[in-house]
Amino acid sequence: MTEPLKTISSTCGRYRAEIVRRTGCFQVKLFRWTEEWVPGYGEVAEFWEPASHFATMTDTLERAEELAAEEFRSLGAASPERAEE
Repeated sequence: MTEPLKTISSTCGRYRAEIVRRTGCFQVKLFRWTEEWVPGYGEVAEFWEPASHFATMTDTLERAEELAAEEFRSLGAASPERAEE
């Protein structure tokens, strides 16, 4: 698995985008925070799951960051905050 160059989180914290390098391009992968509950038992799992099956590719890191912000806006998840560099 390729280590992300940048991880960007939405301000609501429910979504994150990972930007990874792919053969001369940058790929934006979108994830959603998921919690699974069992009635009468409680929480059984929490994890980041892919939020899209589509690959978003671009030629610059700056454009990849813009695409991540556009994805957050389209999901109603507000503007991004940089989680780590």
